[in-house]
Amino acid sequence: MKGDVKKSNECIERVEACETLERSLTADLMKSVKDVNLAVGLRSIIWDVGQMARDSVSIAEVGINRKLETPSDFCQWEKV
Repeated sequence: MKGDVKKSNECIERVEACETLERSLTADLMKSVKDVNLAVGLRSIIWDVGQMARDSVSIAEVGINRKLETPSDFCQWEKV
């Protein structure tokens, strides 16, 4: 469980790149695919994969929050 926070942060950073890729793929799709039905189907797949990536951010944030809830060397409660 040591690397959970590191992996979660990497996941969040990768999702930003995925969002850029999703926009790029969508733009390329609209330019190159002439069949409307095919374009709609492919756009739906691109969006669905992007949504899975966005959902992984929520999961990563939950992992980070759970790690920070328990006292450890990484995070300690201090009285003020």
